[in-house]
Amino acid sequence: MTTLFWTSFSSCQEKKEPDFIQYVVQPEVEIGKNTDFYVRFAMKPDHVSSATDQIKGLTLTDGLSRISDKINESESTDENGKVTSYFHFYTYARPEKLGKIDFPVLTMKVKGKEYKTRPFSINVVQQLKVGADAVKVALTSDKAVYSLKDTIAISLYEYSRFINVKRKKNMAIKGSVTGKDNEITISSEPTLDDIAGIKGFEDYLKQNFELVNFDWDAMGDRKSIEIINGISYVKTKIFTTGLVPKNKGEFKIEPSEFEYHVYKSNTDYFSKFEPQDSGGYKVTDKGATQLQIKSQALEFKVK
Repeated sequence: MTTLFWTSFSSCQEKKEPDFIQYVVQPEVEIGKNTDFYVRFAMKPDHVSSATDQIKGLTLTDGLSRISDKINESESTDENGKVTSYFHFYTYARPEKLGKIDFPVLTMKVKGKEYKTRPFSINVVQQLKVGADAVKVALTSDKAVYSLKDTIAISLYEYSRFINVKRKKNMAIKGSVTGKDNEITISSEPTLDDIAGIKGFEDYLKQNFELVNFDWDAMGDRKSIEIINGISYVKTKIFTTGLVPKNKGEFKIEPSEFEYHVYKSNTDYFSKFEPQDSGGYKVTDKGATQLQIKSQALEFKVK
């Protein structure tokens, strides 16, 4: 089944001030099953505090008092050498009661200023279903009409009702094998087609644009919560890019398409690893719901 997520979604997003600190947890979870628990920071905190260590109705592997000591940092570098840093706290949460669970306010201190989380809650149910609309992919540009001197900003984001979703890599991957002495190193690099889920994407860009920058979330940990039409989604960057057009005209980028494996919980995700008599594990599709997800095509003009 293929699901489309049209660009009209952008006009339905709730406009608000940016979140400097934000809980990122699956909006609806199953009771008794582990789920990923993130806190995202817009900048590196000096200190993070909470009135409580645990959340009533949840059992956290690492409590909220551990946040300041367990902040993860990742970096990306664009074509101009500019480095951008990303910060988050990560642990597991296990829901222990049904119904709504309210989260305590977190306070982040940075250079003497304080930032707080917005009100946040999740819903715990007995059993979840993965519908055809569980994951959406949106391919967008910042404008519809550009001039030759403009930089065209294009982005591809994933919006999911589940935090543990995996995109199947089903396109060509550039590989290389190098050897020295008795050691052999095998490395691989995904193509732009693979990252974007668009066949012929890289060739189309080379033909029509100069690539100013390209950023993608290889680890899938740059997550946030976004509300669209009153529904909370886990938003994950797939890629963003800046392009300078070589010529005037009308341009069309074909839809992005991926095969997704959707897991309702971490418990379901780890069930795909089946132990073998040899002591190793066999990776299966157990615990996953497979969806074929497709974005809209993207059209714009350069005058």
